[in-house]
Amino acid sequence: MMSDEGPLLVYYNYHSVPISQEKIESLIKHVVVKLSAEFDKFYFCCDVRATPKDITDYAEHFQHGEIAHMSLSAEGSIEEALCQRMVWHASTINGAPGLIALVSDAGNYGPTLTALARGGWRIAIFHPPETSSTFLDYADEAFALPIHREQIEEQGVANLPYVLNFPTLPPPAREDCTITAMAQDLRQKSLIAAERLTTD
Repeated sequence: MMSDEGPLLVYYNYHSVPISQEKIESLIKHVVVKLSAEFDKFYFCCDVRATPKDITDYAEHFQHGEIAHMSLSAEGSIEEALCQRMVWHASTINGAPGLIALVSDAGNYGPTLTALARGGWRIAIFHPPETSSTFLDYADEAFALPIHREQIEEQGVANLPYVLNFPTLPPPAREDCTITAMAQDLRQKSLIAAERLTTD
């Protein structure tokens, strides 16, 4: 049962932020302590072929957690796959939007995060300190809002990602239309791909 605040959805790009099991445990604890105090459920989405099993096992057995196993298609990028998952999950949530936490380096996330933020979702990005300033500047300009940056140094663990907190943008008149349209487009593409597999 979700709280009125909605769920916490976490998406992890292991390709761009490879973190050891010891550090991922500290990172997940930090996410939960700092961002999920008002959330009942914790969803963790990653590429199961690239993320070490000890990390996915830890996330799967985390209290109040649920892992969404995701494998990339041969044609898609991990950024595209993560964005598709964000849109899909957001479109299936009944109730209030929650918070989306993305653990990744720079990537083509801007349009998707903007659409989700306009739909009422709060966005937090955990990124390595060497992340491209171009990506961070784009995020700052796209949201036109101040960005809070903080280095994570809990339990003596250094070099964990920084966090950017994007406040919720004012929703348009039809706040869920963009997300719904994107989700419908994804469903249509999935049906077409399935039909091709059955006919080949």
